[in-house]
Amino acid sequence: MPTIQTISTHDFRRKLKDGAGSDAVHTDPSYGYGVTLLGTDTGLIGTGIAYTLGDGTNLVCEAIRILAEPLQGREIEELMAEFGAVQRSLAEHPGVRWLGPHKGVTHLALASITNACFDLWAKSRGVPVWKLLLDLSPAEITRLVDFSYLEEVLTEAEAVELLQSHQATRAEREGVLKTGYPGYDTSVGWFQYSDEKIRDNAKAAVDAGFTAMKLKVGAKDHSHDVRRSFMVREAVGLLGPNGIGKTTLLMCLAGLNEPAAGRVKLESRNISELPRKLLARHIGMLQQHTVYMFDSSVLQTALTGRHPHLGYWEREGAADIDRAE
Repeated sequence: MPTIQTISTHDFRRKLKDGAGSDAVHTDPSYGYGVTLLGTDTGLIGTGIAYTLGDGTNLVCEAIRILAEPLQGREIEELMAEFGAVQRSLAEHPGVRWLGPHKGVTHLALASITNACFDLWAKSRGVPVWKLLLDLSPAEITRLVDFSYLEEVLTEAEAVELLQSHQATRAEREGVLKTGYPGYDTSVGWFQYSDEKIRDNAKAAVDAGFTAMKLKVGAKDHSHDVRRSFMVREAVGLLGPNGIGKTTLLMCLAGLNEPAAGRVKLESRNISELPRKLLARHIGMLQQHTVYMFDSSVLQTALTGRHPHLGYWEREGAADIDRAE
């Protein structure tokens, strides 16, 4: 098995162009990484990164150099067999503990080192990290974790029991290995992007298969954020002339019509098989034109969306009102 022989770092920075990466605070950002490189006697190299905003990346790299020193000479399997304890010992380095480890430079350095250790471990076994983790027993997984800030609400023994209790139903969730988890496009609406660029990016995200996207907000003029939000919705919303099937599609998505072909699923289950009350907790509809028999405030109208979460004759509570507001 590989043994760590050398520890080196790399200060990577790149200036972003045309407003990419910007938000209300970071108006002209750079991107950077504090990189950890763990060299071994077999030629394998474990690589870990921690994301930075450019300036100060050198401080993260210096912290990596100091904190990772105890890893030199350790065999990777032996190291990862007790990684939770190892991570705690690195975080409690007597010389630099006063600088962290809860956030900032030390926190980022520890993240980069941790990523490098897992990368080297997976490479030594010849599998991706996700597969390596799936092959571990509950006890082996929990030994990877430092429970210092968890044990008051979740002990290591409780974590093992929790993992064991879900092993019997593991096969039911393995489909996600083929379908993947839903994601969103975070690069659509950086703060400094023009309206035209945001529209183009939003349409490109939909063409690429995304159904959710992120828009940076926080302008001093709040109407600017609201306008851009509506602009994205107009760019990727369900629009078209009469008769093309917009209403039919919405009715199918709501489970009110059966599709002529194909299936509509919610969390991997056909919506036709779901109880209406459960379906109503996930899907809501506000009609464009609604006639009320009695006057209703905006809050009262919003509270109708809480009905599927209540029991028979149960009234809305403070938590429901907070959600509606």
